[in-house]
Amino acid sequence: MKKKDKPSLGQFGVKASENDMPPIATEPMERTRAKGEKVGIVIRLNREDWHRLHDFANRQGLSIQRIVLTSLAQHMQAKGVKPISSE
Repeated sequence: MKKKDKPSLGQFGVKASENDMPPIATEPMERTRAKGEKVGIVIRLNREDWHRLHDFANRQGLSIQRIVLTSLAQHMQAKGVKPISSE
């Protein structure tokens, strides 16, 4: 059995010459996400940290959302930056 060479990006497609390049778009693309008044974000935690945070929030009678927003606002304020609203 022959060992395969490692794939490289150079193997995918044909290099385009300058004449073959499409023109650079001058108009910005229309935003497809984060259009509304509220914008969702994703944070990733390992499972153990998520359990600890979840338990902490439950003991405090708060949501994880409230804890994260309050913490971010306090951190920004401590750094001398206008804090986000935690609402």
